[in-house]
Amino acid sequence: MLVLETLLTALTMPLGVSLFAVLLGLAALALCRRRTAGGLLTFGLLWLWGWSTPLGSGLVRSTLEAPFPPPSIKALPAADAIVLLGGGLNLLSADRSHPDLKDSADRIWLAARLYQAGKAPLIIATGGYRWPRHLQGKSNFRSEAEAMGVLLTAFGVPQAAILEERRSRTTRENAVLTTELAAARDIRQVLLVTSAWHMPRALAAFRRAGLAVIPAGTDYGRPDSTPPVFLLLPSANHLAQSSQMLREHLGLLMYQLRGWA
Repeated sequence: MLVLETLLTALTMPLGVSLFAVLLGLAALALCRRRTAGGLLTFGLLWLWGWSTPLGSGLVRSTLEAPFPPPSIKALPAADAIVLLGGGLNLLSADRSHPDLKDSADRIWLAARLYQAGKAPLIIATGGYRWPRHLQGKSNFRSEAEAMGVLLTAFGVPQAAILEERRSRTTRENAVLTTELAAARDIRQVLLVTSAWHMPRALAAFRRAGLAVIPAGTDYGRPDSTPPVFLLLPSANHLAQSSQMLREHLGLLMYQLRGWA
């Protein structure tokens, strides 16, 4: 099911939609349907161009981040635990002392800062293997929760203050399995740490699972200083960002349709 969802998501992203429209346009051209072919080819190119610009990527990212402005650590209330979602690291292998950081590694840094500020006595790091079958027999790889634990200790968080949930592969599983861990330890309210653009789906999933959560977002998009004349200038970086944000919108919609959010 995870493989199918990944494939369908790829086909609905700007690059997939544009390529499909171009292929249909070429097919229509081969069938001498020039008007249809022209419309499909034009749509495919404009769709790809629009999502490749600073204007397109910035607008779609802001729709996710706007409800969760950057929090002040001092202003955040204390909680029973800090829940740290995966997504900021590559898997850690046994022959490397520290994992590779991704753009979303700000999540781990914020969780460590919240702990050091005394906002909670425990950090629950949640994340397993997204493709467990692919890693069967490769025991030198550790789960994402373990990789986050390594980095948290490097940031000064005691190992005894880190609880690792190593089985989840999705945000839904993060929520369900973390809620089970919290219930076993009588944890009733948590600070939820994830990227601001991921917060709408994560917050809804955790609340649906029955856990009281306070959002603590991070990994915000940089203030766009692009001169207006360049707002429609396409780039691969902005296309990647647009695709990530649209994928998150699609994920939230699917969670709502399934009753997970």
